Amino acid sequence: MYRNPFSIFIILSLISISLAQTPDQCKQCAADPCGCQLFKCSKTLEFPSNTQDLSKGFSGCQQTDGQLVDGDIIQQLQGICSCPYVNIDENCKPIGNSGIMLGSGFELTGQNTEDLKKLGLNEKLLAKLSPYFAKYENPVQYLMNNQVEFSQQEIENFQVIMMGSEISNLQKYYDKGLYSKSQYGKLSKERTKFSELSKGVRTVIYSQDRQYGKPDNFQNMWNYALRVDFQKMLDQLAKEGKSNDRSLSEYYILKFCMEKCSESKKVNILFVMDGSGSINNNNPNNFKTQTDFVRNIIQSTKLGDDSYQIGLLLFSDINELLSDFSSNQAALINALNKMKYPAGNTYTNQALIEAKRLFQQQSIRRPDSLNIMFVLTDGIPSDTILDSTIQDLKDQEVQRYAVGIGSGIQESTLMYISGDNKQDKSRVYQVKDFDKLQSLINSLNVAACSTPQDVKITQPSFQTSLDGQGSQYFQFLQKYVSLTIIVKDLVQTTSLFLTNYQLSLAQELQSSILEDVEVYYSFTYDMPNQYINDGQGEQKDGKISLVINNDKTNTSKIYIIQNNIISLCNFEEEIIWQDQSLCQLGEFTISEMRRKLHTLQQLTLMQTMQRRL
Repeated sequence: MYRNPFSIFIILSLISISLAQTPDQCKQCAADPCGCQLFKCSKTLEFPSNTQDLSKGFSGCQQTDGQLVDGDIIQQLQGICSCPYVNIDENCKPIGNSGIMLGSGFELTGQNTEDLKKLGLNEKLLAKLSPYFAKYENPVQYLMNNQVEFSQQEIENFQVIMMGSEISNLQKYYDKGLYSKSQYGKLSKERTKFSELSKGVRTVIYSQDRQYGKPDNFQNMWNYALRVDFQKMLDQLAKEGKSNDRSLSEYYILKFCMEKCSESKKVNILFVMDGSGSINNNNPNNFKTQTDFVRNIIQSTKLGDDSYQIGLLLFSDINELLSDFSSNQAALINALNKMKYPAGNTYTNQALIEAKRLFQQQSIRRPDSLNIMFVLTDGIPSDTILDSTIQDLKDQEVQRYAVGIGSGIQESTLMYISGDNKQDKSRVYQVKDFDKLQSLINSLNVAACSTPQDVKITQPSFQTSLDGQGSQYFQFLQKYVSLTIIVKDLVQTTSLFLTNYQLSLAQELQSSILEDVEVYYSFTYDMPNQYINDGQGEQKDGKISLVINNDKTNTSKIYIIQNNIISLCNFEEEIIWQDQSLCQLGEFTISEMRRKLHTLQQLTLMQTMQRRL
């Protein structure tokens, strides 16, 4: 059969023209290849609108066990494309040796079917992927002629396999110290393993690997990571973040995970308030005082669905639930404002049974939350508080506190309600102890310490809380110091004010876990850890002693004295020094400075004792 060669030529030419790339298409696909006009896809690149907030959703970033890397964070940083694509320039030429890619930038070109099969990729998905494993002379044209889209489940299966393989290789490189450069210093023989780094650090390292391909392409970050120098990693990311949004996102993630105390704790607080007539017997304003106390606590507590929720229960002849557990501060305050004074009897046992029921319901809604109960009463019940009622609250792991109101307080009842036994008064407070109770509530949520806490050298003691997987950072404003810090479990501590500097460690559980606590310090590094520090505490006799001494030269001694004088002169505004010359600094000898300091210390001690008296 005779065919017209001219007709065939025309048809082929038309096909060629229809698949050619226009300059606009090339520019569009160079800027964003996923779902562009050349590599058509029903979905464009899935990417968060504000990656700087990724750190807020990073759960478990300080943990060292479990998954090595948070895959969700990587996918959000890298983006996910459901269709194959090629990274091209504005002339539609592949960039570098870039081949066909899929998902979060995983290379398909050059992959081996058998290798992926051994890694666990199923045969059906392999059959769909395998045409893209070959190296094509014109991968752009090939994709234009062979467009395909993968389901979300197929992408997830593919990503898990590819990430696992890459992370395994990265771990080998890290543990062997490969790609290390001598200009960054020698590697320690006792260097930490990749698996011993926190998940947050590992995730940022892998994010760099995903961007740049191999450690040689991100030498600074890789070598800082090998030397476990987190501060330089942060500095490098902050520098890169000025012109690179992804580096800025990585900076926020690393900073958050390094400074974050621990995972956010959900806390349910129930205020059980006494509305009996005996409350106002000695003072007609006691019921109002109680209401104001609870209102102040609500207003000064950061509420949220993932942190604190507060419930309000008023009891007298009957129980009145003013508000179930809520994070709505305005609604809680409104409920308090509408509360009427019953002025009836004091059916405390009945109120505690109702409290148990409310906690049971809340535990279903928030199963991993901490339950706290504050019973505000004068401690004079009209009914008998049963052992079984207290035991039920203990069995439900409700932490119980009793707050006395008025002058005729029956302390034995408060101890019975709150203590581990009838002689335990460790959780008995008075309404006047508002500041102590607020500090206690603040310490319950250990995620409240995302930045280092300033500690004055004049401060005799301070409290903090750890939950077993977090870190807490403190900083002394003085550079040159010579002091000893004693770390104790608050459960075992009877006095907060000791002769030495003390860090009282408040545990959420009532068992001492100081054997799991480590303390480090550094003069130059903002976040000392087990790898970078100038010294660490020594465990002995149930406490940790941390001796800090940076007072080695005469210059240092003068600096210490000067800083102490400045600190003492600024110590509490109400102190007015009679001799203002004591606070003037200048060219003094060491002995002169010591005399000034000694005089100031005596004045400070005298002023302090007068205030306490």
